[in-house]
Amino acid sequence: MKLLNKYWGTIVKKSILAITMALIGCTLTSVNITKASEKTYTFEAAETIFMKSDSPEVAVHKMENGKIIKTNDKADIYDAKGTPKLWRANSVNVNGKDWWQVSENEYFNTKGSEKLDKSNIADSSENGIKYANYTPDLPNYDGKDIVFIAADPKSDNMTIDLYKDVNGKLVNTGKSVNAAKGFSAQYWKANKVNVNGQDCWQVGENLYFNSPQVKKLDLVHNDTSEITNYGNYSDGDTKSEVVNEIFLFNGKGDYVPVMELQNDGSFTKIDNRELKSNTNWKIDKIRNYNSKIYARVATNEWIDVTDYAVQNQKNYIN
Repeated sequence: MKLLNKYWGTIVKKSILAITMALIGCTLTSVNITKASEKTYTFEAAETIFMKSDSPEVAVHKMENGKIIKTNDKADIYDAKGTPKLWRANSVNVNGKDWWQVSENEYFNTKGSEKLDKSNIADSSENGIKYANYTPDLPNYDGKDIVFIAADPKSDNMTIDLYKDVNGKLVNTGKSVNAAKGFSAQYWKANKVNVNGQDCWQVGENLYFNSPQVKKLDLVHNDTSEITNYGNYSDGDTKSEVVNEIFLFNGKGDYVPVMELQNDGSFTKIDNRELKSNTNWKIDKIRNYNSKIYARVATNEWIDVTDYAVQNQKNYIN
């Protein structure tokens, strides 16, 4: 029996909220599993950049009322060894000025930045590059239980923090993990433990989840034999072939709205432009905006794949 076809076509809050109860206590029907991606990105982006500056920090800006403003936050340019940090980034133009977007609402000035030439790196695969704004899959850990990250009913948050045990206390590692990979929720092998009187889930050697969003999968009512999208457990086939096709679906109508990418990185609906539901479309780029994933189907024509697409039994670009 395959997992998740009926209940999970998207990854956003409303989808995860809708399936949380099914995952905890109900039997899952036939589904299609997406193979695990090699990396779990906290920010989807097309380019890789680093900063060149005599200063050890770079100013962090944010979008507010359609304008980029400087915040009091700063990001370290170098790691502990003095090596420049790398960021996945999207180039955006806001009010005529170019910026690097490095998270949902964090921007770097392009001045002093440089795009990475991967041809000069011996191992230029995603496994060979460490970025400052994503968390890779965790090391293998064969816990007896399986957990997933349910939606936060009070926000669109899709990530939780990762902790470690330092002298008997849980300490935030500064890293986070995503509730999903591409369109599919991901799972972790885990053991429930108690650290200094606090119940939490151990998901690796000295790696812990400590969030009320973490839920245990009901192993009695759910067939887990074909789960492959683990965040900390290799099933022997973790290399997804890149497939760039989506299947459009609108449960409330016959058509799917088409969006246009704006200079500030947001999306607006294109009037008099829709695509037929229940059709397949090739995509060549993806973007993450306000916790939703958008895929490009034509020149500056994008689909909100979080709400209006499923994978059509194929792996999603990641």
